[in-house]
Amino acid sequence: MPAVPRTGRLTTTRPDPIPAARRAASLARRAAARHGPRHPAVRAALHLAAALAARVWDTGHRVTALHPAPTSRQEHS
Repeated sequence: MPAVPRTGRLTTTRPDPIPAARRAASLARRAAARHGPRHPAVRAALHLAAALAARVWDTGHRVTALHPAPTSRQEHS
């Protein structure tokens, strides 16, 4: 039986949004590869992945801090 605090509410922990966003993006990528980008299931998966990525951004995780834009392009010979 779950622990009930004195307030009478069940204590629950929210899952970490970053792994959830990664999973959603991976599922969307796999669905697009299998069914094509115009399939309704692919569009739903892409919508979910975008919504979860926005939630991660709103919680303060800035992707640009981890993956900065390149300062200059180096051309290969």
